[in-house]
Amino acid sequence: MNEIVFIASVYKVSTLVDGGVRVTLDLSEDSVMQMAQLAECQRFGQILTVTCTFVNETIQKVNNGRTKR
Repeated sequence: MNEIVFIASVYKVSTLVDGGVRVTLDLSEDSVMQMAQLAECQRFGQILTVTCTFVNETIQKVNNGRTKR
């Protein structure tokens, strides 16, 4: 597994008691494969390098909490 690519919005950023930072991302419904790849990374304790690139898309929240592009 070399690269996991997906579009996401930042759902939540928080600091932990030990001073760490936790970032929660909101992926689109069609990112099931990427979710599975990230779950495998978590399962095996893999460390990731993350690079974020801005996308010129407006993401609107809808009533049920999902995102709409």
